[in-house]
Amino acid sequence: MVEIFQFKSLPNTNHDQISVLNSHSCDQFQAGGGEIEWDKTTQGWILSAFFYGYLVTQVPSGILAGRFGGKRVMLAGVSLFGATTVLVPVAARLVN
Repeated sequence: MVEIFQFKSLPNTNHDQISVLNSHSCDQFQAGGGEIEWDKTTQGWILSAFFYGYLVTQVPSGILAGRFGGKRVMLAGVSLFGATTVLVPVAARLVN
């Protein structure tokens, strides 16, 4: 299952309490059930796909940036990343 964490607000927190909070930070998060329940293996595949996609696109992006300019390549990359981010939940609902 994909775990969703929500931060509980901490009233009256100052900088002296930060080290204490860091040692107890696990108590400040609650895991909530998500809409899509993926097992750890599926989550691993998705994270691996992101990593390898990032790795494989480095050299071609550099070549394209040299040819067309960094701004255009960055715009195309961010647009593509945004579109796939929107489409992943839709595709996951279709598969389930």
